[in-house]
Amino acid sequence: MLLFPVTMGLSTVLSLAGAPSPYSIVAVSEGLTRTRLLYPAWLAVAVGWILVGLSRAWASSLPSSVALGVSVTATLLALSVLGAQVWLQTALAAELGDASARVVQGNPVTVVDAGGTLVARRRGPEPAWSLPSARRGVTIFLLATVAAAALFVGMMLALGAAGSAARSLQCLLLTGSWMSLGVIGVDLVEDVWPGFTSEAGLARASRYYSQIFEQWRNPVVLAAFLVVILGAPLAWTLGLVPASVTLFPVWIAGCICFTTLWNQVLLKNGVVASRLPLPAWVNEYSAARPLWAHFFAVIHTVMAICLIAGLGGLHRTLA
Repeated sequence: MLLFPVTMGLSTVLSLAGAPSPYSIVAVSEGLTRTRLLYPAWLAVAVGWILVGLSRAWASSLPSSVALGVSVTATLLALSVLGAQVWLQTALAAELGDASARVVQGNPVTVVDAGGTLVARRRGPEPAWSLPSARRGVTIFLLATVAAAALFVGMMLALGAAGSAARSLQCLLLTGSWMSLGVIGVDLVEDVWPGFTSEAGLARASRYYSQIFEQWRNPVVLAAFLVVILGAPLAWTLGLVPASVTLFPVWIAGCICFTTLWNQVLLKNGVVASRLPLPAWVNEYSAARPLWAHFFAVIHTVMAICLIAGLGGLHRTLA
């Protein structure tokens, strides 16, 4: 669970490296503002889960030296992630908020074109703001924390593999599922919901997804998705996990098939010009036709439900 907040924090810092465009400044600032409650809640659950795991480690047949090493590593890692989040949600968020306000006062970063599509007015590398002088130290700290988290996960998987390869695969799926759920949780916070749509909300969601798809650097998140999408069906075929773990990849496959086929219908009727469905060919939201934005929110809702069901099945299997 700790991998999710620290890798997202690192992505935030890397997307602001150098001279970010005014568009990026506003998008990241809005993202930090809207997730200010999500990350503390997520970390509270993560710490509680770690404490439960450590109590089981001490009560198990593991040597006391191994249990002590795991406990110290987990504690230091948790404190590092907490420290990174405090900096992101306080110092960085405050500086970004001020810079974002100055950008918005100058000119709007998102406008509506003649076709009703929300487009970025300014995306060029205008050096209106840059990370504070300590950005190199912060980036190195976050990189080290990500590396430590990855090593800790690897150590846990190795301990599981020492018992059985099946348990190691189950633990890997658990890690990927928690990571995926965290990312989908952020998406749900950013999504625009049916019945609560406004042009300002659509513009904000458009900025978020453009920033994510085009400028953020987070290969760990993609790896987590691939672990679940590819590993869950394999583990279920081998009889290692319940069928609920496969709900997430099945839903994603269904969405891809549906959007691809539906896009062909729209293409034949002259509604769209691309053979690839949104957002595969371009990241765009429409202020005049918000149906795609609503559909995206529904997709993410079902994704979250599928992941929660899968996590429940995994935890019962590992208990």
